[in-house]
Amino acid sequence: MKATVLRRGNVRIEGQRYPIAAVAATNDLIGLRNDPKYLSWMEAGWQGLVTRRQLRRWLSDGVPALMARAAEQLREQGTLPYGELAPFLETVEHTGPDKITVPSLPSLAAWALSRGADSATTVSTCGECDLPWISRQPVDYCYRPAPGKTMTCAQLHAHARFAKQRSEWNREYRRIYARKLRGTVSDADWHDWVTATKPIRKANGPVDAYTFDHWQQYKTLSPDGIIALLLQVLEPEWGKEEAQRQVDEMVANAERKSKRQPIPEAWIAAIIELLQQPAPGDRDTPEDEATATT
Repeated sequence: MKATVLRRGNVRIEGQRYPIAAVAATNDLIGLRNDPKYLSWMEAGWQGLVTRRQLRRWLSDGVPALMARAAEQLREQGTLPYGELAPFLETVEHTGPDKITVPSLPSLAAWALSRGADSATTVSTCGECDLPWISRQPVDYCYRPAPGKTMTCAQLHAHARFAKQRSEWNREYRRIYARKLRGTVSDADWHDWVTATKPIRKANGPVDAYTFDHWQQYKTLSPDGIIALLLQVLEPEWGKEEAQRQVDEMVANAERKSKRQPIPEAWIAAIIELLQQPAPGDRDTPEDEATATT
C-alpha cells in the first residue's frame, strides 16, 4: 500500500488525499487506547494503512507509551530516545531525495518524530486527555477523540466555552437592557451597542473584550489606549504573543479602513473583525514530503 506525504502536510494514499500529515501518525499513536470509538476513528483516519488487529498489537507492545515518552523527552530535553525508537527507524528505507518507504504506521510515526526534532515544533500537553500533542504552536486541547467520546478534546472544550460565553453574553445583554429601562443608558447607545456586538455575539467572540463599558471606551480612547485595552482583555485567553500578533493585524486593518471611513469608525470596524476571530487552536503540523509504502 503506497502513501505519499506531500510538502503541504497532506497524505495521499492510493491516490486519495487525506487532510493529515505524517506527524499525525505520532499524535494519533500517542493517544491510542483500547476504546472502540478511538479504534474506529484510527481505522477511518488511516484507511488502508491500519487494521483493528494491528492497533491492538501496537497497544500490547506499548507503542503509544513509547511515542508519548519520546514526545515528552523532546519537550523537556530537546532530544529523542533514539535507542528506543531504533527498531522502527531502522525499518525506514530512503528510496530517493526526501522519499522513504515504511512497513507500518509506527515506523512512519517514528520518522515524523525524528523530523520534528530537527524543526521548529512544539510539544504541548492536552488539558483534557493529558497526553502530548506535537504541532507548530502550543495548543491547550488536542484534536484526538476525547476519552470515551467521539468529539475531539478541542471540540469538547469549544462546546463548553461556547456555552459559557453565550451565558455571559446573555447576562451582559440583560444588564445593559436593565440600565436602558432605568434611563442610565440612552436608547441611541443601546441600539448602537447591540448593532455593533451582533456579529461578535453570533460568532461567540470574547465577552470581556466588547462589553458595553468597553464599547464606550473604544469610542473615546486614543489608538494606543485601544491597543492597550484589547491586549489586556485578549491575553488571558489567547496568550501574550498571539494577542499581540492579532492586535497588530487589527491595527493594519484599521489603517486600511481609515482611507474609506472616518478613523473612529474604521477602528470600531476593525475591532469587530478581530473579536469575531476564535481563540487560536493550531492545527498545523510540520511540513513533510516523503513517500511511504506499506
